[in-house]
Amino acid sequence: MTTEAVCAAVLDWAKATTSIVTGYDHIPAESTGPLPDVIVDCASLSIVETSDLFPHANIQQAWVAVFVMDISVMVDNTAPETAAQALRTYADSLRASLLANGTLGGRVPMVSKRIEFDFTLPFVVRNDGVRGREMTMRMTVAELVEEEG
Repeated sequence: MTTEAVCAAVLDWAKATTSIVTGYDHIPAESTGPLPDVIVDCASLSIVETSDLFPHANIQQAWVAVFVMDISVMVDNTAPETAAQALRTYADSLRASLLANGTLGGRVPMVSKRIEFDFTLPFVVRNDGVRGREMTMRMTVAELVEEEG
């Protein structure tokens, strides 16, 4: 998979899992849709020999492409308690979906069950002036790398 294809697949999964309509497979200069929204971006890509992030895949002495993906979900923060509850619900849905299906519904070859959510930013103002409450998720996607030759 290309990095672009992984971003598109993770965005499709995140939108389908949360029922959020507005989404971006990149960090936008300005928002084009209403909140809530979801943003997906690839934080890093590495090629490594067998990764301990994927013990369930039973991969031995193989090379894998590892895509570290960042997901941001932002909601309106007019009612802070409602915003916090919405973000926790989105996180629960994303976690349950990932743990239930290690390929994000066939969108990617495999995902690690090692995920992280961060709710520490109570109020966010983006460069385009959009204001809200944000939750971030970090997850890892991988695929076996075929050797050339």
